[in-house]
Amino acid sequence: MCHIVSLRTALLMLATIPLSACDLYISDNPDTGSSSIIEVASYQQPCPNPAAGLCRLERPSGSSGWELRNDPITGFYPEWGKSYRLEVQDGWNSRELLSIQDVWTDPVGTRYNVNYLTLIDGSFSGWSNSNYRFFDQPFVCNTQINCQPLVNMSGSYGVVSLQFRYTGNSFIPLELIWWN
Repeated sequence: MCHIVSLRTALLMLATIPLSACDLYISDNPDTGSSSIIEVASYQQPCPNPAAGLCRLERPSGSSGWELRNDPITGFYPEWGKSYRLEVQDGWNSRELLSIQDVWTDPVGTRYNVNYLTLIDGSFSGWSNSNYRFFDQPFVCNTQINCQPLVNMSGSYGVVSLQFRYTGNSFIPLELIWWN
């Protein structure tokens, strides 16, 4: 009998290992179906798990300190340069946008530092002419910057740091002004 319990425990542990690599949202709110108010920052940062790409900076409304999150909020598509206050419905394994309560736009020229980004597949791509994409976010290169090497290195798992500037343009809101 002792072996069966140990075997069950071992199997349970083995079954949960693959889930640890996933970016799965499981609510810690015991009252699923309730709503909460959260704030989302105007930029994103690399996720702790490099394979996950970029994470939102998020916190409960009115609190200090940001948490990195990359679980989807159904119906919400954040834009760089805009901070949000959202009402979301908390489910057991997902969240859904109920309403956007406030939106704040950063001043033109605001700079965003993205440090220690692992270049996974799709981190950079060419789009058209001198326009590029940083994951799904369109951007242009400063005239003093060559962005093509970033596209070429995408998927190499190299690590870079970047600095973007907010342009205020709704179609291409970012300009890459520095990288190494």
